[in-house]
Amino acid sequence: MMSSRSLVSLHGSYFVRNFGDVLLMAICRRWIDRAAARSVTVLPFALPEIRREAEARSEGGISTLLRSQALVYGGGGYFGEPPGPIGKWSRRLVARHVAVGLGFSLMRRPYMICGVGVGPLADKSARRAVIRLFEGATKVTVRDEESAEYLRSYGLKRDVIVTADLALSLGTQDIPEDFSVQAENEFPIGHQYLGLHLSGARGSASRGREFTRIAVEMANANGYRIVSIIDNPSSIDQRRMLQYVRELSDGRAAPLVYDHPWRFLASLNRLDVVVTSKLHVGLVSAALGKSVLSVPSHPKTTRLFRQLGREDRCLAGRVVSNFSFTGALHETFRDPGIVIPSLVRAQALENGDRISSFVEDSRRAGDASR
Repeated sequence: MMSSRSLVSLHGSYFVRNFGDVLLMAICRRWIDRAAARSVTVLPFALPEIRREAEARSEGGISTLLRSQALVYGGGGYFGEPPGPIGKWSRRLVARHVAVGLGFSLMRRPYMICGVGVGPLADKSARRAVIRLFEGATKVTVRDEESAEYLRSYGLKRDVIVTADLALSLGTQDIPEDFSVQAENEFPIGHQYLGLHLSGARGSASRGREFTRIAVEMANANGYRIVSIIDNPSSIDQRRMLQYVRELSDGRAAPLVYDHPWRFLASLNRLDVVVTSKLHVGLVSAALGKSVLSVPSHPKTTRLFRQLGREDRCLAGRVVSNFSFTGALHETFRDPGIVIPSLVRAQALENGDRISSFVEDSRRAGDASR
């Protein structure tokens, strides 16, 4: 019966069907549900399709938040501003994310912040709001040392535990078998596959197209089949890039379009080399042991490749010319695959342990207060 179970609200960047953001919600949902058999995960403000893809309960809205015993902020970089104008973004940060936890605390119920990225935050009012949110949390973990440094520089007084991005906890054992079978049928054994995902690459759209042309030519020269990746089905830029890759490859490129986090994960696992401008396509591919080249548009990606000790696989912060991209791609084809340091994987898994203890402690406290 629903009345015998406690609700746990899970919050994050779940307003767009983007692979990385939905995957992080799905990972947290698994951890919460495993923490206590009597706990049920709800995503109060997520799109209905994202609740379904994360395999959370279908109900949502503020009523689910009000009925929850505990609140978990799941992983993601939503406490760090994107490149470009930040006025509107900063106001949305406070309304979408900060207000949820501060409102929850008014009911004297606990919340934790788990494996997030923080900074930069140029807007001073946004900084103050974020610091107030972090000060009130029962537990806080961030996914890299730079996030902890940003928080300290903005005035946070409490201790912060540095872990790693939740996605780095994943391995092939986490892929459901039925999705693995589907992926093997779609990308049969006996071929090598290059995944291309360069819309929004560092510099400009034209630079992304030029790098894509180079990658297609190199893939053909090395006997790789080309897979064009779309991690956000609503992205017009990614759809245009898919069409461009098809033109370059005479229609032979296979599409890999996000529709479900574990199915997409299974398909990434069939690839050998991945060239991407997005954070979590690159991180997940690295966690699965693929050879990865990242050409990102956001500094958060550089932080996480530095954490892996593989800055050589991330071109951000450099002057990325056709020549340097070509050289890096040659090295990527020769790279046998990224190995996640055991310490980093353990730090990623630590987020799950901390969620479990938080949820169980919250459930016991809630039972005792009845």
